[in-house]
Amino acid sequence: MKLINSLYLGAFFVFSTQSHASLWAGTITTSAGFRLVGSADFEVNTFTDTMTLSNLTGDWATELGTSMTTTLYALDDTTTPAASIPAPTASTTDITDAMFTTSAETGLGLIANDGFFWVSTTSDSFFHLIIGGDTNSSANPLLDYDGTPPSRALSWATSPNSADDLAINLISVTATQIPEPATLALPSLALLVILGRRQRGEFTL
Repeated sequence: MKLINSLYLGAFFVFSTQSHASLWAGTITTSAGFRLVGSADFEVNTFTDTMTLSNLTGDWATELGTSMTTTLYALDDTTTPAASIPAPTASTTDITDAMFTTSAETGLGLIANDGFFWVSTTSDSFFHLIIGGDTNSSANPLLDYDGTPPSRALSWATSPNSADDLAINLISVTATQIPEPATLALPSLALLVILGRRQRGEFTL
C-alpha cells in the first residue's frame, strides 16, 4: 500500500510539474521569392524547450533534409561570433505555453526584438538553420530579427561560409496545442490506488 501511495504521489508530482508545459505542433511554410520554398512540420515541447522538425517538403527537404539534425534549441546569445558558438545541447530561453497562446510567431521567435531564436544542433561556420534570426558573417554574432530590412527571420546554410536567408513576409506559421502524454499518468495511478484500497477494505466515499 505504501508503494502504491508513493507511486500516486510521484504521479502527482509529474502531473503538477508538467501541467504548465505542453506540446505545440504546426507548420512553417515559405513562399516563392527566395530559394527556399516549401514547408516543414514542427513540434515544440515547452517542458524541455526543444523543437523538432518533420515532414520537410520542397526545398526544405532538398536543401536541409540531409545536412542537419531535426532538433533545434532556443538561444539568446547575441554577443559570441557565430563560428565560435558550440553546437547547443539545451535551450537558454524558457519557452512557455503563454508564448504560443499569444501567437505561433511568438513561440517560434518570429517577433521583432524578442531576444531569442531557434538554432539547429548542426553548423559549419554558420548554423544550418536559424528560425527567428540570422547571421551574415561567421565572425559576427547571430542577429535577432528586428522587424526592418535587411533583418531576416530565417536563415540556413548548407556549406561552410555560405548562408541564405528569407524575409519575414515570406513565412507563414500555424500552431495548435496537443495533449501531453505525461498528464495521463495521474488518473491512471489514481485508479490504481483506488483499486488497491478496495482490495484491502480501505476505500470509503
